[in-house]
Amino acid sequence: MFYMPNVFRRMNKDKLSSKSLRYAARLRESRGICCTEIPGPNIIICNAGQAVGLTKEHMIEQMVAYGVDVSTLKKFVSVKGECFAFLVFNSTEAAEVFFKKVNGRRLSGDIGGEIVYQYVEESSVVDDEYICLYDIPKGLHLLKEFLTKEEEHQFYSHFDWMEAPKKDKKLKNRLVKHFGYEFRYGTNDVDLDNPLETKIPDVCNVLWERLREHGFDLGIPDQLTVNKYLPGQGIPSHVDKHSPFGDTILSLSLGSSVVMDWKHHTGKYVPVVVPSRCLLVMQGEARYDWQHGINTRKWDPVVDENRVMTINGEEKRVRVVTSDSVPRQTRISLTFRWTRRGPCECIYKTLCDATDKKEITEELAANLEELHVHKIAGERCSGLLKECKENMKSLKLSNCIRLDLLNPCLIDNCADVILCIAVIHHFSSLGRRQQAVSTICRLLAPGGVALITAWAKDQSDSHYLHKHREQNPMDEIRSIGASGLTLPVHENRTQFKHNDILVPWKMRYAGEKNSNDIESVFYRFYHVFEEDELDDLCKDVPGIKILNSFKEDGNWCVIITKESDKRKSDKSRKKTSK
Repeated sequence: MFYMPNVFRRMNKDKLSSKSLRYAARLRESRGICCTEIPGPNIIICNAGQAVGLTKEHMIEQMVAYGVDVSTLKKFVSVKGECFAFLVFNSTEAAEVFFKKVNGRRLSGDIGGEIVYQYVEESSVVDDEYICLYDIPKGLHLLKEFLTKEEEHQFYSHFDWMEAPKKDKKLKNRLVKHFGYEFRYGTNDVDLDNPLETKIPDVCNVLWERLREHGFDLGIPDQLTVNKYLPGQGIPSHVDKHSPFGDTILSLSLGSSVVMDWKHHTGKYVPVVVPSRCLLVMQGEARYDWQHGINTRKWDPVVDENRVMTINGEEKRVRVVTSDSVPRQTRISLTFRWTRRGPCECIYKTLCDATDKKEITEELAANLEELHVHKIAGERCSGLLKECKENMKSLKLSNCIRLDLLNPCLIDNCADVILCIAVIHHFSSLGRRQQAVSTICRLLAPGGVALITAWAKDQSDSHYLHKHREQNPMDEIRSIGASGLTLPVHENRTQFKHNDILVPWKMRYAGEKNSNDIESVFYRFYHVFEEDELDDLCKDVPGIKILNSFKEDGNWCVIITKESDKRKSDKSRKKTSK
């Protein structure tokens, strides 16, 4: 057998060319993307994209591995949910160098197969820039270059640590240590009766005088939390709990710059670039009425904060989240707080923890359930009713109606059997849960039977718990604002730690692949039941008799019947005679 390298090279080249033609035809037919054989600065990655985990980091590694100048890559555009992406180079010559060296090569990491590239017309390159028309939150002040580079080095050296010592905690997404008081992530507060021996270091004293020079005479805080973020680590959106802390929060950024996401409960979203050596001062709306967080990613989008656009005939400065990105480095943040006692007295009630959940108003409960229950499914959902009607066509004298269990608009004693499966736990106050059970009793005919089920707080006997997922007791418990309340967000497939919670559900349509986009997550309200709690709820309703009570696969279940009027009157006479 003779080895003929030129023949094999030609065979591989022909095979790659055949692939390129197939991909080009597919992209043109399905996406209207026009590939071309004429070299240009724009290249499309035909068979890899966000859908398979492709990132700019993969492309940088590929360029380094094959000796391509990384600085020539002007832009990397990853299209959400697609198996293609775009590379924009600063010249046609640079794109040709990349194409000749890399086309048909395999990527490093877990993205297998030969990657096929094509030149593409400029009109086909997707513009996925996001234009933010909102101003930064009122009360948010960015004091840039608050420290000199020498001072930053001093702070960084003082607070840096390579790994978590025993006395420091390692959270799921970062390393953390505390001074003054320990910040308790489970309850988002501090124990004022248990101060720490380690106080805020003297190296921080330079900050207070400099703040006064900037017009902020705030005094000296008594609590400090230091977070160390490695590339790819972040923190969920949150608001610092109102009651335990004062009206100012400070955040000093050391090391890498980062994009901080600010979200308002009205739907506003503002990305804010926090550069190194910047001090954030959060007051007013920014302190109390907005949530802020840092996305868990290794690359941050480049945010153009000074783009001028014409909107409604007027020039306006806007923020533009571009399709380009920059790598994150290690970042250390210092968060300073002033502790306080007593309930919060702020005017911003939506995210305030001062609302007593035991005395939740009817309006607040109805709003919470409308936003965090009814928007996802249930017998109030017309889509499910339509599907149910289709399935019941063959059943005579059957019907489906849309109703609200608190106000069903049905006559008394109209049902022989009622199945109330996984409904009661969505009512957000004890009064509304009692009203729901009372409604079931009213609708039941005398002697009728109902089955009521609700999620149990203890899931140790169910298939819900993930065998290999154990929640670290030192992991933070995320809380978010929901219609005037601050509620903990449950970590799926783990034991419930609270009774009133928000459970994240990932929303997708039929045929759509799972999405990790935060916008596809719906937080649904649940009140998970303690043992005997569902029984006690039924016992409090006159006319109900419990026939059976049991637990099944993480659900508390009761079977009840409605007593006849004669039996109720007999019981009443017996009580009177006693």
